[in-house]
Amino acid sequence: MTNSNENDFIKLPNDIYDNMDITNEELTVLALMYRNYQLYKNIGVCSIEMIVKIMRFNTQKNHDIVPTIKEAIFGLLEKKFIVKILNIYKEEITVDDIKKDTLFYVELVKPLDEYYFKVYDRDLDHIFKQLESDKTSKFNIVRYFIACCRVSNNDSQFGYLSQGKLKQLLNDSKTIHKYNIILQDELHLIRYNNNFLTPERRYCTTFIGKYDDEKNFNLQLQIEVSAKNLVHTDKIVSNKRRSKKQEINNIANDVSKISELEKKQEQYKELEYKPNDNIIDNRTSAEIKGRGLQNNKKKVIVEDTVVDKVVNVNNEFKPDIFEDWFDDNECDNNKLTDEEYQAKLECEVANDNQIPDDVKRIIQQMQEDISDDDFYDLLG
Repeated sequence: MTNSNENDFIKLPNDIYDNMDITNEELTVLALMYRNYQLYKNIGVCSIEMIVKIMRFNTQKNHDIVPTIKEAIFGLLEKKFIVKILNIYKEEITVDDIKKDTLFYVELVKPLDEYYFKVYDRDLDHIFKQLESDKTSKFNIVRYFIACCRVSNNDSQFGYLSQGKLKQLLNDSKTIHKYNIILQDELHLIRYNNNFLTPERRYCTTFIGKYDDEKNFNLQLQIEVSAKNLVHTDKIVSNKRRSKKQEINNIANDVSKISELEKKQEQYKELEYKPNDNIIDNRTSAEIKGRGLQNNKKKVIVEDTVVDKVVNVNNEFKPDIFEDWFDDNECDNNKLTDEEYQAKLECEVANDNQIPDDVKRIIQQMQEDISDDDFYDLLG
């Protein structure tokens, strides 16, 4: 694996770029093995250390890289992409015989004539050099780059990867976008365009071409757009629209959950506080909403008193002027049955000596036949 000349290239079988039986690590290692492959002998010289150095890995920082490459070699041998491995004496050996610095011959499957595509050595070298200290997976981006080389390896030097094919290769739209940016804007190896929709407003393909020939790329793109009647879309606006749509969906989902929760709470409240029909009076009533007036009491009727109203026993609200009076009686009241409590309340209301002045004032106001609204205002 010597330094490449400007026009040196690797021959890879046409159907290997999207063969998902071969991993990204295996495909990258296989490509580098083909790099120094002697077609007339059907063998090439290789070592794990050479692959590590070409890919510019630091084994001091990446202790897993040697086992990873060795595992890739084993996988290629098992899947018949490697025919056999030989030592320097041309004797067949196994993967277990290979150490980091072991020099060996590898016999590969020869690509069929007219059934291969080119990947230039200089382009792979450029990727490895520029990403030497980058956290981007070199194996993953090399596979994507090999796919780009495959679809644009024709007379027009232009092709495309469908949405389905992209998901098959990477299955992550953010990673695809990242790799497109790296290969086009940083490494200047490809040109891409995915700003067109089908007439049905669906994303169709990502068009790929050679970076060095922008004029040809734009020409080929225009031909494709016209032939397929594609519709241009602004990606920035489209992404914002998609983001807003997601926000709306999230809000809608939350509202739906809240509505369901409110419905359940209403059902629960109905079951817990269902009125007892035999103690409801049909006379005109003004409900006094009391906070902690009497725990677990429903509706009680105060008869033969100046109040002459239906008292709504409620745990949520009670005017402050009632608070001290009823708190003093709360412990005792909790021990009474409904009938005992009602009798006691009637007695207390009938006996002016047990009613504080603040309560008397409210009773006096009620006697004046004020409206319910005014009465509630009085209670605060």
